[in-house]
Amino acid sequence: MFQGFQGFQGFHGERRRIRRIIGERAPRAAPIATRGRRARQALATTLTLWVALFLCAVLIAATISANAEHTQIEAQIQAAKAQNAAVQRDINTTQRALDLARSPAQIEREARQWGYRPHP
Repeated sequence: MFQGFQGFQGFHGERRRIRRIIGERAPRAAPIATRGRRARQALATTLTLWVALFLCAVLIAATISANAEHTQIEAQIQAAKAQNAAVQRDINTTQRALDLARSPAQIEREARQWGYRPHP
């Protein structure tokens, strides 16, 4: 076999070898129109990311606010339920006292205590 072509990589391989020797890759200057377009694209990308970040922050703030409001409303509901239970107990006690006071035996007892006597 012919040994001379074994390591041949073509012109691209030669360019890589030269870059390795130099130790750096020579930067290519972009055309002026491309530089402006790239800057606008970078600005648009950055602006889009900031807007997305802002919307996420607003969504998080709204969620936290709604959760705090929900917790406050739940506390008010629990307080109202406790107050309603106390009022219901008072109503039941009053109703039993009224039922007892309306009974004929109780009316007669109260009348005797006040000095009234039943008619014959």
